[in-house]
Amino acid sequence: MSGVVYLKSAKQYEQGEVDAAVDELLTGCGADLLLSGVKKVLIKPNLLMRASPNEAVTAHPVVLKAVINALKKRGVKNILIADSPGSPYTRVVLRSVYSGCGYLELGEIEGVTLNYSSLSSTVSVEGKRIKSAEIINPVLEADFIVNVGKLKTHMVSGMTGAVKNLLGTVPGLRKAELHCRFPERQEFNEMLVDLAQFVKPQLSIVDGILGMEGNGPSGGTPRGFGILAASDNPYHLDRVLAHCIGMTENEAMTVKCSIAAGLAPKDVFEITVSGDTFIFEKPLTDLVKPKGMEPDFSQQAPRFLRKLVKSFTRATSAHPSVERQKCTGCGKCAEICPAHIIAVNDGRAVIQKKGCIRCFCCHEICPARAIAVKSGGFWKL
Repeated sequence: MSGVVYLKSAKQYEQGEVDAAVDELLTGCGADLLLSGVKKVLIKPNLLMRASPNEAVTAHPVVLKAVINALKKRGVKNILIADSPGSPYTRVVLRSVYSGCGYLELGEIEGVTLNYSSLSSTVSVEGKRIKSAEIINPVLEADFIVNVGKLKTHMVSGMTGAVKNLLGTVPGLRKAELHCRFPERQEFNEMLVDLAQFVKPQLSIVDGILGMEGNGPSGGTPRGFGILAASDNPYHLDRVLAHCIGMTENEAMTVKCSIAAGLAPKDVFEITVSGDTFIFEKPLTDLVKPKGMEPDFSQQAPRFLRKLVKSFTRATSAHPSVERQKCTGCGKCAEICPAHIIAVNDGRAVIQKKGCIRCFCCHEICPARAIAVKSGGFWKL
């Protein structure tokens, strides 16, 4: 991997402008050489859930079409678009998500196919945190993977870009199980880095034209970052993007874990950045960060006080709370909850505080945005 990160300023989703920008991105980050002779490509977009492109929850279809056009220009004949949303990994759900996110017309382009298979396989990963994982078959069968993420804040990871996007290679509700297996932020994000090292996308592109700040990745506020970025190194790409939006390496947890694993430098200025470098040179200073980013001070306390400090931190930090007037009783939160502490009673979701691991999966997947994030005060667990 060259590790070059190429940045391009882009303010709107106008197809011609985005086509030109993505074409420049691929050339600038060295993708022309990588794609030489490649005829078959898997595009793995961020398709977290069924959401309008203007909500900034998923990778915008205009960016996907631009990626398709750029690949076809470079001789790629066969393109498969595949991802696993947060809901059950079924044909019906996939079609609903494609439709809601504006992807159905992409499947009508010559040489482009939308994946409707729900098959997955368990494979050996041998990472720091996970030794095996269940991965959707299109990823396992791919010759060349283009990872197309969305630049957003994230309640557990701080930021989602290239590395976090690869959690979508795990089928459906299996992702929630990983939250349960790794409830602490550090170990969960170490697991994400393990997963990225297994998937090994040859090229990563991040859509930050319209991104998200606040309580992302679905319940935050859309914000125009005006950025498109690409690299053959997803860890370098996330390190640079975190800097651009005003997040430190400790706040963007996959970046922190990538640095610890020796996959990205602690000093962002060691990475070669090309293109519209003014984006990198003048990072944001007013990003609204997610409430779920409270630091864990327990490991800094004397050993005999660590359990007490951890309990106090959990009792006073951010937690999910159902806004009953918004809740439709759809049950998606109960379906995805890895700790199984959510039920639907009298047409409204109820969260049992005891047992909550604060993974915020319920907040992330709620289509009605009825699960708020509350912070401050004592929250008895």
